[in-house]
Amino acid sequence: MSKNMIDDSSSTAAAPKLKSTPKPSKKSQFAKPIKQLIFICQWLVLGAFLLVLLSQLSSANASETAKNVTKESFVQLYSVFDYPAEQQQLASLVETVSLSNQQTQGDFSQTRYLAVLKRPLNSAGSFAFSSTQGMIWHQSSPFTTTMIMQGQRLITLDANNQIQQTLTAANSNPIAAKIPQLMQQLLTGEINALQQNFSLFYQAPTEANIWTLGLMPKDEPLQQALGKLVIQGDHQLKRIVILSPQAPQNTTGDITDIIFNNVDHGAFSPQNLNWFKLASEEQTVK
Repeated sequence: MSKNMIDDSSSTAAAPKLKSTPKPSKKSQFAKPIKQLIFICQWLVLGAFLLVLLSQLSSANASETAKNVTKESFVQLYSVFDYPAEQQQLASLVETVSLSNQQTQGDFSQTRYLAVLKRPLNSAGSFAFSSTQGMIWHQSSPFTTTMIMQGQRLITLDANNQIQQTLTAANSNPIAAKIPQLMQQLLTGEINALQQNFSLFYQAPTEANIWTLGLMPKDEPLQQALGKLVIQGDHQLKRIVILSPQAPQNTTGDITDIIFNNVDHGAFSPQNLNWFKLASEEQTVK
């Protein structure tokens, strides 16, 4: 959806230009939960840029550990890319998933498997999505940080809700500059927008009623930067997996596994409302 955007506050070689803000101041048919958490993905993959670089630095022992984890846990998941999606399947998926919600909030837990590390990195927190106000990603452990995403801006807050920095797409490289436009296309919720930028793959629901949707960027440079996305759910999204370009064929790539819990579509919490307000005020004074 950083910049470990979600856990280690790592930033990437292809990241947008930083604008320092020393003082806090004063958007069909797919615009549904699928749309909403795919939106999260797009910001998440910004943080994956750094992982692509880190994988080149892996030691033999760390690579072996990542290899074992990938083989045991993710190869079967990756098989979705053997099944190109048909229009009838995608239409059925739209009917299966709840279609009426314009806002979502809930909790997340994330596990990142890096080729350079023997142990996975764990983080947890909450998120909120609004089709009109943007996206909040609040990490509460292992440390506190909050990211508010609106349009082409990404605002980072510290534990005291003080604005630390604002990232924008201005003056960024071609790949980074393309991401906000891609996000907007996904945010429209139209299947045509998805198919314009991604090759879609689909596996029908299992006995546990879990479907799997794979997204592979059609643009080769973008695919090399972002890798592939795997989304799973039942009547709503349950899981997003980000597979780096190296995973899992050579089983040494980095993997980000995000699980969503306690998802609801009711009124936003006071804290989420305050965060959205803060981001809007920060934009007003610029």
